[in-house]
Amino acid sequence: MNEGPTTAPSKRIIKCCFGYEKPLHGSLIAMDIGLDTIRQQCQHFNKWLTRLENISSSNG
Repeated sequence: MNEGPTTAPSKRIIKCCFGYEKPLHGSLIAMDIGLDTIRQQCQHFNKWLTRLENISSSNG
């Protein structure tokens, strides 16, 4: 899925969707989908977010 800079999901979207802007549209899509769904579908993202949450909770 993401084997290099030209195969990243956003690069493939840009090729087929003229006007796609990752910061804007990526954020809107993420808000529409919701974190729970993204976490369920992407274990790598879930592990990364869990690490951030653990850092935050351990700092009090």
